[in-house]
Amino acid sequence: MTRDLHQLLTTAQSDQPPASYTVDDIVAAGRRRRSRRKFGQWTGGATGGLAVVAVAVALVSQGGASAPGRAPATTVDAGIAAAETKTTGPTPLTYSFAGYRVGDFRVTDPSMANPGYQSAMIFQDNVYVGDGPPIEDHLGTLTVYRPGVFRPDLFRAGTPVTVSGRPGFQTELPRKIRVGSGDPNSREVITKPISAPALAWQYGDDAWAVIEAHGIGQRSLPVTAIRQLADAFRTTAPAPVRMPYEITYVPAGWRVAAAGSHNLILGDDAISRVVLVRTDTSFDALTAPLNFEDGTTPTVQIMVAKSGGEGPYPHPVTPACPQGQFFCDLPIGDSGYYVEVHDQSSTLSGADIRKIADGLVFATVSKPNTWHDAVTG
Repeated sequence: MTRDLHQLLTTAQSDQPPASYTVDDIVAAGRRRRSRRKFGQWTGGATGGLAVVAVAVALVSQGGASAPGRAPATTVDAGIAAAETKTTGPTPLTYSFAGYRVGDFRVTDPSMANPGYQSAMIFQDNVYVGDGPPIEDHLGTLTVYRPGVFRPDLFRAGTPVTVSGRPGFQTELPRKIRVGSGDPNSREVITKPISAPALAWQYGDDAWAVIEAHGIGQRSLPVTAIRQLADAFRTTAPAPVRMPYEITYVPAGWRVAAAGSHNLILGDDAISRVVLVRTDTSFDALTAPLNFEDGTTPTVQIMVAKSGGEGPYPHPVTPACPQGQFFCDLPIGDSGYYVEVHDQSSTLSGADIRKIADGLVFATVSKPNTWHDAVTG
């Protein structure tokens, strides 16, 4: 039961709300928890797969405009020179693009940033799935790699294309899609192999971006839309990634590597996530995003969410650090929020996990303009 609780606590994809909103403003837009792997989403591919990209999703600016504090780029190369390319040493994490829209298709603000890439989700408005009003459907992912990081090895056998005057490749990638579950008392997942339309192109010199479709049939991102979204992509002036605390303790052999926060408009009630990885984890020479969710890349994830008793489990949990479960779940003073520290590698001691949680020095969680810039290292 406790293990199932923990999986609920570590679900969803996220990004930080712009400073013009308070967290409570956005929480009011929707409180329904979403599972990390919604029905029909990738379970991973033959090539190492998509990392439930990218662990988090941004609050999209109204009408697809750039987020506050980000100046739209006048050329595709704007902001690239300022993007960090080194993967060692303390480095500020930044976002270098913002959400945008092409017709009914919408790219969110970047979800999470790490030394190798930033990610965002792609949605389509006005999708009819039966009786009732149209919905907004998640149909794909945009991953924007830092200059010099990405190797398009999986795309070279595809069709060469030109996007905004720069080279790229259009192809289909082998993926597995989740189509159901087996015995409800087990963790069996039923999957189906499919081919996913994808496009990789250079948005700057040796700087690559990738759009990959999710779903099948009418619930997938059309190739024409992929190309239109790639054509419309622009960088922005770099903006800092922020988190609602300072981290004063990181166990030996680990480092902060990624930060982002959740999209509350979709009903996810987590507002921040930071990822620690082992110090030997590389963000260089990538052919796909790292997987922070399935244990492929050992991680410790720190998540902040609003406290509450919705659903079958209260939050935060009691006891705060269940023995042998590799997580701690603590209230953040009287703020109405809690923090969870989860060792997804299941290797740290309970004392280390608790020490990470106790070492977080919080800003005013409900006011993102008081949050701290995220730094790797």
